[in-house]
Amino acid sequence: MIKELTSCKCAAGSYYDKDSTSLCPSCPVTCATCTADNKCDTCVDGAIKSATDTNMCVCNTASGWFAEQVNAICTKCNANCKTCDGDEPTNCLSCA
Repeated sequence: MIKELTSCKCAAGSYYDKDSTSLCPSCPVTCATCTADNKCDTCVDGAIKSATDTNMCVCNTASGWFAEQVNAICTKCNANCKTCDGDEPTNCLSCA
């Protein structure tokens, strides 16, 4: 928690949860800001609001990003790729 003048608030990338043991749990990795574990307000770079669940963010695979599975983050495709399923040149699904 961060103290601001007369009140406290959670740091960027986390949200206030009075029922959590940490009070400020982290937002999902694709959310820049959130108000709950399942409520993204803004998305990180490379992510957009989901078409099927507008409360969540997903990697923008149509714009040169892919979902890196190990860390569950959005990662930029190799410069040779327009779309991809990995960051190597051999992972291109379509060329740039």
